[in-house]
Amino acid sequence: MRHALGDPSNLSEFRGHPTNCTCAKNDCMDRHLTDKELAERNVTLRYEKPGILLVSQLYETRKDVAAIALDNIIDLLLRAASAKILVVTGSSYDYAKDRDSVRVTVINQATGRSFAHRVVGYLVADLRTAFNLLKRAKQIQMAIYHYAKGYPVSMLVAKFLRKSVILSSFSVLGRFRQIPSMYPNLPGGLYFTVIELAERVCFALADQIWVESEAVVDFGGLDSYWHKIAICGAHYVDTNKFKILQEMDARELAIGYLGRVAFEKGIMQLIEAVPSILMENRDLMVLIGGDGPLQERVRTEIEKRDFLGRVKLLGPIPHGQVPQFLNRLRLLVVPSYTEGLPSVIQEAMACGVVVLACPVGGIPDLVEDGKTGFIMHSNSPELISLNTVRAMRHPNLAQIAENARELIEREYSYDVMVRKWMIVLGRLQKTRELGHACQHRCHYCLPGPS
Repeated sequence: MRHALGDPSNLSEFRGHPTNCTCAKNDCMDRHLTDKELAERNVTLRYEKPGILLVSQLYETRKDVAAIALDNIIDLLLRAASAKILVVTGSSYDYAKDRDSVRVTVINQATGRSFAHRVVGYLVADLRTAFNLLKRAKQIQMAIYHYAKGYPVSMLVAKFLRKSVILSSFSVLGRFRQIPSMYPNLPGGLYFTVIELAERVCFALADQIWVESEAVVDFGGLDSYWHKIAICGAHYVDTNKFKILQEMDARELAIGYLGRVAFEKGIMQLIEAVPSILMENRDLMVLIGGDGPLQERVRTEIEKRDFLGRVKLLGPIPHGQVPQFLNRLRLLVVPSYTEGLPSVIQEAMACGVVVLACPVGGIPDLVEDGKTGFIMHSNSPELISLNTVRAMRHPNLAQIAENARELIEREYSYDVMVRKWMIVLGRLQKTRELGHACQHRCHYCLPGPS
C-alpha cells in the first residue's frame, strides 16, 4: 500500500494533541488530523488488493436484518479497499451474488437455552473459523470481526499468522448484563460473564477497534482501549432510497416504532405509555413495525387495552418498504435500553422523521435535543409519554426534521462513509508500516500494533 498525505508544518492544526507527542517527529504527523481535515487536504489513498476475512454473526438471525447489515459492510470494503473478501457467517443469504470478489462460508453456530450448550456452540464456531483462516492464510492479510466479538481462538490464530485483526464493536454484549430480566434462567448472568471475558480477550488481541461514534466508547466501557479506537461511523445510508417522499405537514398524524419487538428495545415501556399519549391527542395514530419474542405479548396488550384501532401492530416490514413506512410518520420513538448506532435512526432521519430516543450507545452523537431530534433520559412510560407530547407539540418540528436529513447527507451518505473507511484502513496500514503509535492516546491518533 502507498499512502500520500499532506505535510502540515506545525502542530497547531492538531486538535486535542499534546505538543510533546513523539509522533510529531516522524512522518506520521498528519495522522492527528480529523477526517474532515484530511478530506480537505485532498488525501489520496491507493491500495493494493488485500485479502480480507470478514467474520459476522455465526448464528442464523432474521435474514433480512443480518443481510442488510453485512451487505452494507461488504459494499464499503469493496469500494474503500478494493478487497477480495472471504465472508464467514451464520446467515444463508447469498452475499457473493453479483460480486466476483466475494466468497462465502456458512458456519451455523449451535444455540440453545442451556449455558453449556451456548458455550460449546461458541467454541465450535470459533474453532471452525480458525480452520478457515488457516486454510486460506496465504490469501488473507486482514481479519475483521463484525458483530462477532467473542471468538478469541480464531483471533489468536490470526495474530500468530501476523494478520491485522480488527474488531468491529458496534455494541458490547456485556452491556446486556444491565438487563438481567432478559435471561432469568441464568443466575448471576453466568453466560454473559463468560462471553464478556471472551470479549475482553478479543479487545486485547485486536490491532484496531472500530466503533460507530465517540459516545459508543463511553457507553460500551471501552475507555481503556482509546489507543486502539477508530471511529468509522457505522453503516452508510442510501440517501437516494431513504429520502423525504412527503413533507411533514402532508403526513398523517402518526408516531411509530420500528425494530425488534424485544425487551431490550423498551417496547413494553412504549406500550404502557401509549394510553396517556393518545389522551393528549385524539387524532394520533401509533404504528408498530417489526417482530421478535414479545410479538404476541404486545399483540395481547394492544387487544386488552382496546385502543379503538388507533394502535396498529404491522409485523415485520421488508427493508425495501421501510422508506414508505417511515414517510408515514412524524415521530419515531426509540426507547431502547442499549444500542450501538441504530440504522433505523439514520434511515428515519434521512426520510425526514423526527426521532425521540434514549441517550444510549452512539445515539447522542446523532440526536441532539431540539436540533436534530429529541432525547429522553430514561425509557420509563411516564417519560416516554411526556417527551412524545413535547416533541409533537414543538413549533419547529419540520425544521428539526430538515436538520436531521442534512446531518445524514453530510456524515453518513455512501460516498462520505467510503471516504471514512478509506482513511481508517489507511491509518491501520500506515501505523503497522511505521511500527509505532502515539503513546498519549490522543483522540485523533492512530492505533498501533498490539
